[in-house]
Amino acid sequence: MEEQRDKTSIEELTLAERHPLAKKLRDLEKKGNEKAKEILADVQRKLDGFEGKIATLPAKDQERLLAVARRVRYLKPDDSCVRSPQFLEYLQELSVLVSSNQKPFIPARWIREFEALLQDSQLHIKMEDLRPWLLKIDHVAIGIEPYVQTLLDDLNEGHWDLYPREDGFKGKKLCFKFDARLNVRTPKGDIKPGEVAIDFGTKHTIAAYLEDGNPTLLSIGAEQNLGNLGDREFENPTIIEFRHHQKFLEDYGALEHRPFTELADLGVSHGAFEEFKKAKGNDYYRFFYKLKQWAGAADHNIRFNDEQGYEVSLKGFMDCDFNNPVEFYAYLLGRYINNMNRGVYLKYFLSYPVKYEEEQALKIRESFEKGLRKSLPAGLDENQLQVRLTLSEPAAYAISALQEFGFYDKVDQKGIYYGIFDFGGGTTDFDFGIFKESGDPNHEFDLHPFTTHDGMRWLGGENLLELLAYELYIQEDHLEQMRGHKIPFVAPNYDPARFNIAPLGDLITLAPREGRRNLQDLVSLLRPFVENLSAEDLQKEDQELQEQETSKIEPVITLKDALGEDRDINLAINYPHLLAILRREIEDGVENFFTSLRLLDEKLEGMTKLHIFLGGNASRSPLLKSIFLEHIEKVKEKYQAYKNTQLSKRGEEMPDMDFELWPPLGTPEADEIIKKENPMHPIHGGAIHSSHRVTCKTGVVFGLLEGRERNKGGIRIVREETAPVFKYHIGFERRRRFEPKLHRDRIKIGEWVELDHLGSYQEVEFRYTDKASAFAEGRNLPASQTTRCVVSLDRPYPDHVLKICAQDMSTLKIGVFNNKGELVWAEKIIRLDANKATHLN
Repeated sequence: MEEQRDKTSIEELTLAERHPLAKKLRDLEKKGNEKAKEILADVQRKLDGFEGKIATLPAKDQERLLAVARRVRYLKPDDSCVRSPQFLEYLQELSVLVSSNQKPFIPARWIREFEALLQDSQLHIKMEDLRPWLLKIDHVAIGIEPYVQTLLDDLNEGHWDLYPREDGFKGKKLCFKFDARLNVRTPKGDIKPGEVAIDFGTKHTIAAYLEDGNPTLLSIGAEQNLGNLGDREFENPTIIEFRHHQKFLEDYGALEHRPFTELADLGVSHGAFEEFKKAKGNDYYRFFYKLKQWAGAADHNIRFNDEQGYEVSLKGFMDCDFNNPVEFYAYLLGRYINNMNRGVYLKYFLSYPVKYEEEQALKIRESFEKGLRKSLPAGLDENQLQVRLTLSEPAAYAISALQEFGFYDKVDQKGIYYGIFDFGGGTTDFDFGIFKESGDPNHEFDLHPFTTHDGMRWLGGENLLELLAYELYIQEDHLEQMRGHKIPFVAPNYDPARFNIAPLGDLITLAPREGRRNLQDLVSLLRPFVENLSAEDLQKEDQELQEQETSKIEPVITLKDALGEDRDINLAINYPHLLAILRREIEDGVENFFTSLRLLDEKLEGMTKLHIFLGGNASRSPLLKSIFLEHIEKVKEKYQAYKNTQLSKRGEEMPDMDFELWPPLGTPEADEIIKKENPMHPIHGGAIHSSHRVTCKTGVVFGLLEGRERNKGGIRIVREETAPVFKYHIGFERRRRFEPKLHRDRIKIGEWVELDHLGSYQEVEFRYTDKASAFAEGRNLPASQTTRCVVSLDRPYPDHVLKICAQDMSTLKIGVFNNKGELVWAEKIIRLDANKATHLN
């Protein structure tokens, strides 16, 4: 049962002078104080001819008084200075004796009246000034529609921010007197019993709340148009716009809860993204659209400029404390979730990326907790707030796919094996597991994710677009124009081993700001080609595809030169070449997916069929489906050959192996399957509103909510008890191929493991990769697609052994041991992630 709201009606409020709310009310009181305005008007009228009246005073005094007079002349009635001690000082300065009969220029009566105004402990505020500010308080903070009048007038409603409570501020107290009674309430009775799930994504962040068993998506910045929103409007852009950063920081830090921040100072999501699309020149530096990449990078410091030119310097995410954009994003997201229309939510579930280190995931959770706590109204028991990392992103998506496609009615105690190919904006994650009926009477199902920590760090839809933009830039007939016009560029945010920046020459350092702008302009140009590829397009001949796509765009694009001037570049885009690159990179991802599956070994014992679910917005591409189907046939053929071999050896039949590829949720193909396979699905009742629709992107938050802990029914998550897993395979280069020496499973954190016997060299070179294809059949991974690491020893150590010791998931210590097993030399810590370029600005 919902707790009864604690409501009251007030006509005055006492606050510490330094409280931010007191400052806001003081501004409103000054605005409405007619006596102060009257005194200002009298003084300004009297200042006419002031110069002549003080002509007999010494020159130094004249200069001082004229400076004061100028300040007073330009004051406006609503300026905060008009009702302040500063204005009293001005009056006292101007109360000089200016004539022979020694009459003061400012009458003593005016000064006494103003002193009385300042000493009055009751500051009178008119409701006509207060009411609009109260109703617009969240409109100013986050842009939602102003509250309706009944919030203040209805006895059953009331405003949170004026409810009397201890404020913790010391010093002089002020009593604000209202000219009418005002309804206020504590938020304790507005606490909702539901939960909120958040998927903090590379390009988009998805949020949904659960109330009365009906999960509902949130759109940040578009709620007033809820009835007209499509699927993509609930995919909230993960972007921040720094407008007046210093002011935002001051406002943000002034209160522990619901500070009086303004959207005009720091914008997020849809609103910020719309501004980003219009940005030009230095305006581009106001935007930070790679929050999640920054959170996953190693010690990456970045800088921005806000609208006023103020420099915003950010440390690496792990060292970032107060000035933390992830926290700010979470705070503003929390303001959308927790307000006087919707109520208060205190239980939050976060997904986490499988490729991030534990410390990074925990830091993301901590940042979200701080931001969400800040968004809550004062007067709550803060111990009730829960912000938990509950499921990995692919495991959460698996729950949604299993539910949507009707597996709840098909599963038994033997279980269903599944695989997730989560093709997102920045990375691709793999995950595998078993879904089965639960033997626990408190649960219906068990989900056992294997959590391989495998995937492709760079393979994401947005990163692929940057790679294609780079390929378009260096296209031979384009690169000549780029050099001639001095069109700068930057390296794409992609695996450095998959492209060569040499063709760019000095264009990559010529003007980084304009280079980033040019990269994004080429990405925007290519986005329709990539996102609108159809299955029919994949069957076209190169010439047919070229003619089709060439007819869709203008033959000229305008880019920025090194001086920021517009230059027209004639385009002759080689679309078949770009499609071939897309195919090559996606094939690499799919090959690694099946290699990861093969390396699971004993975990797959008894598996005769694997259900493959495609997640992430990039998985909508028909190219991915085509490549997967091709590889499934190859894998089945290999398995059949192996099966025949085992039959001839053992004389016994092995079970068949099958794979089923399921379409991304939210696509027409998926909807048709759901109608056939899931008789309980609400799709049978007609079209589903976008705010309740499970798609390949929103499926993560729906899975988080479905996978919540509950005492009856639901899903038990069976997690493996494993120590943190090292991320990389270590090896050497042989014949230009990567020769693996240490599988990452052999590298235990905190344990020394032998890497090589040393000769008479003072430098040691090895290579590493996180790709499962390093252990694929044939071992044909090119060494150029791995990362090289060179360690300089203090001297040669012949007949010694080189060992490595993992410090965490991506950090190694290098040591040299003698034949007695004694450590004789230890290199400083090497962070392998730091060797990989990450382009965030």
